Amino acid sequence: NEFTPFQSIDVKDDKYNSILQEHGVRVMSTFGKMVRRLDDEDTIVKMLRELGTRHGSIYNAKSSLINMIGPHFILSIQQCLGKEFTGELEAAYRHMFDLLTYHMKTALNKASMNYRNIH
Repeated sequence: NEFTPFQSIDVKDDKYNSILQEHGVRVMSTFGKMVRRLDDEDTIVKMLRELGTRHGSIYNAKSSLINMIGPHFILSIQQCLGKEFTGELEAAYRHMFDLLTYHMKTALNKASMNYRNIH
């Protein structure tokens, strides 16, 4: 289970909640950067691969966890936008998240293999 390390954490702990909130802000920032660079796919790919490498080599993150963020992200956007959240907008966000997932996981898996070989 990927969440085993988190089972002993008290979710009422202010420090833990602060860390989760900061990560959420960074995820949103990444999406903002992707939107601003929609006409420059090469830059987006480079950014996402660097992010995936960092998650694999520094944090030893599990690539399976990246898939779990997408549905929650889409739901959050849907709740924020309410009636303005259209099927077309949902499809666009899902496409962006698929792009993020593919490139981050590709780099993360490679970095994780290197991490395991070193440690």
